[in-house]
Amino acid sequence: LNPEENGRYYEGDIVLDAEQAYQIYESTIQHGRRTKRKFIRSELRRWDSHKPIVYSFDGSHTRREQRVIELALEHWHNITCLNFERRDDEIQENRIIFTDVDGCASNVGRHPLGEPQFVSLAPECIRLGVIAHEVAHALGFWHEQSRPDRDNYVTVRWENIDRDSKGQFLKELPADVDNGNVPYDYGSIMHYRSKAFGRYDDLFTLNTNIMDYQKTIGQRDQLSFNDIRLMNVIYCSDSCPRKLPCQRGGYTDPRRCGRCRCPDGFTGKLCQLVMPGFGADCGGRIELTSSWRRITSPNYPREFKEGQECSWLLVAPPGQRVQLRFYGEFEMYCKVRHSLCMDYIEIRNSTDFANTGMRYCCYGTPKSSIMSATEDMLVLFRSFYRGGKGFQAQVRALPISEAERCPKHIGTSVVRTL
Repeated sequence: LNPEENGRYYEGDIVLDAEQAYQIYESTIQHGRRTKRKFIRSELRRWDSHKPIVYSFDGSHTRREQRVIELALEHWHNITCLNFERRDDEIQENRIIFTDVDGCASNVGRHPLGEPQFVSLAPECIRLGVIAHEVAHALGFWHEQSRPDRDNYVTVRWENIDRDSKGQFLKELPADVDNGNVPYDYGSIMHYRSKAFGRYDDLFTLNTNIMDYQKTIGQRDQLSFNDIRLMNVIYCSDSCPRKLPCQRGGYTDPRRCGRCRCPDGFTGKLCQLVMPGFGADCGGRIELTSSWRRITSPNYPREFKEGQECSWLLVAPPGQRVQLRFYGEFEMYCKVRHSLCMDYIEIRNSTDFANTGMRYCCYGTPKSSIMSATEDMLVLFRSFYRGGKGFQAQVRALPISEAERCPKHIGTSVVRTL
């Protein structure tokens, strides 16, 4: 259970002010659904990115808890143009105040009248990912699955939702969207998990329309690449004098204008290189032919170690596609009850490597035969929590005509049009 689901607020962890509540009420009466967005549209509710965002504590947290909260703020600082400044003086201006009044909860965006913006973080919320989620609300983010295009990616199981929680799954109108042209993101830290607000713990309330994305949604471990990209689009578009020709879905880093910020799996000034293995000699660029090749987790069939990472860029000849299929023993740590990967193999097979891919984990070999949408495919092995058996897979190149005859998951770009 993501701790913010314990809250009694709107969507579990969103504290509405009077204006926001009235707008949502009026929209629901008129249209049968609310008007809100991944990022709040009102300029009045955006923080001034040219000045430090002031924050303070009200005394509810221990020094250790304060340090964890500040680490989450430091993370947002490092990956955006935003700066945060702690002040323990008398409150005289807009600021974020960290408190512990009721679970994990936050207002959305800066208060337009200059009043304090409270973020509640109870002890069960003191995790970097959860804090980053709540701070994202304070900076202006709503939840991912509320987007108007969400039905293209997930199906809401209304019959499985707790009777008093059905309003948590309404979606906004397209005219009110401000998503910065950033596509729908299954891996967003702002996305509900598969069984959020269910009548019973084992009922799915959200099904991904492509089944193999099911264990991707609902993570609270880290900000996704697109979470960070959207925050930078909204707040940091004028941070650098020129845009670099970044590759693989990267963009100019607002903190270091001479480099690109790259999707997971890529590195280099322009994201032109495959990220080297971490803790193991693995990964790299592999040029494929029609013959099968084998890739495995480190030390397979013996156990890999916690913290090891591998990234493979699989490249087919021009006009061909990449095919991948798992075989043999398979074991990656997951939360079975929540249908959520903790350690995983992630496959990015769409036209945009910035999009979070399909994550495979748990026990039992995945049956899917996976085909790329273009001439290359990115495979990520990530072991954050514990060791295990791991995986092995076969990969090869196929002509497009033959690839189209194979039963498979073909990668699709999740870019939407407005």
